[in-house]
Amino acid sequence: EKFIHDNYKGQTNVIGKTNDQGSGNRVPNVNSKSNTSGGYSSKATNNADSYNKSKSMKDGLIKIEEQQKEETQQTLTSSKSLSKEDKENQNKLVVHKNDKFSISHKQNTKAFDNHAEVFSVRFSKNDIYLAAAYSTGKIGIFDMRDKLQISSTIRASEYAVTSVRFKGDSHLMSVSADGKISTWHAATGKILHTLEEHDNPLLCLDLSPHCDVFATGGHDKVVKLYDNETKTMIKELKGHYNQTGHSNRIFAVNFHKNDGNFLASGGWDSIVVFYDVRQKEIVGNCLGAHICGDALDMKGNYVLTGSWKQKEQVKIFDIRNYKLVETVNWEYKENDHTSLVYSAQFSKSGGALNSYFAVGGSNINQFRIWDENEKDRDIFCCEELEGAVYSIDFTNGMTNMVSMGCGDGLVRVYEIKD
Repeated sequence: EKFIHDNYKGQTNVIGKTNDQGSGNRVPNVNSKSNTSGGYSSKATNNADSYNKSKSMKDGLIKIEEQQKEETQQTLTSSKSLSKEDKENQNKLVVHKNDKFSISHKQNTKAFDNHAEVFSVRFSKNDIYLAAAYSTGKIGIFDMRDKLQISSTIRASEYAVTSVRFKGDSHLMSVSADGKISTWHAATGKILHTLEEHDNPLLCLDLSPHCDVFATGGHDKVVKLYDNETKTMIKELKGHYNQTGHSNRIFAVNFHKNDGNFLASGGWDSIVVFYDVRQKEIVGNCLGAHICGDALDMKGNYVLTGSWKQKEQVKIFDIRNYKLVETVNWEYKENDHTSLVYSAQFSKSGGALNSYFAVGGSNINQFRIWDENEKDRDIFCCEELEGAVYSIDFTNGMTNMVSMGCGDGLVRVYEIKD
């Protein structure tokens, strides 16, 4: 694994940020304990050997500061309290729109801590709540009915919360970099269940459409399948014999939206692996998607992938034969700036929005929306955001909105009208 990217200014630490703020970081700092002072490891890791020889994940990490006694009273500041300069910057974000629909900025939320990053966002099934997972180990639950006011604050871990998923309308599941898998009551923040994958920092989580099964992925290169009722492991899904599995960290797992028996995973090894949940076996794979975040999504006969690289970032494969269908034209005009993709998702809404998909990333920190029927160029674009777009989530059809979790600690929500 090549940890130093020659295409960027400054060296990149595999568990931290680049030491040059002008260039994108390959991986968010999910391994270190939450740190309200904003410190990051600055020592570059030059190769895999030096990383593997480290004593443990916790060695040398910054000790977490004492948390405030009344965390639930910490509120997130809405866009109304943004400075005049911030509001002016927001107006500059829209590069272009398409006459097929309009998209308007609804609301922003501020992070709990000054140096927090938002690694994952997800709407509840009824689109009433929006959950955001932070690098500081917290989860914020926002009420969409009340202008994104905070409903509950959850202290989930001393390490970064890397992924959140709703189980129905009221229960929320999360995974974190200390290997914890937790279930919460979203409205109150009460812990309902927790289990742990020891010595395996977890980076991703997904639930089947009926929420009866969930899958996790992380540093150990193995997808684990769980029974959500008993919270017991069903199977470790990994390659063997003539079945090619993962050879590096897994950053995304995704159940098919209409078929809970079909599961996919992707990560650093630039391979997307597909599984039959009933057989508990690998059934196929696609090459060429270098996934470093929540950038894997299946819908219909296709899988959308986003890669953290400068060229051919967005690809669509056919899951019937595992072949590449199309590479989306990111640089549709001369000298167009590029973005290194962390997140990608198909729209979950019906009607006119059914054919849309969104992509976000770092470097110039772009967020784009495409129409599946017109992939020669995007139909909406925001760029030069203050932080990378780590996660994207469309609403489930009750409303037509899309949210993005960003490296500047903001959760941005946009409303789409066709």
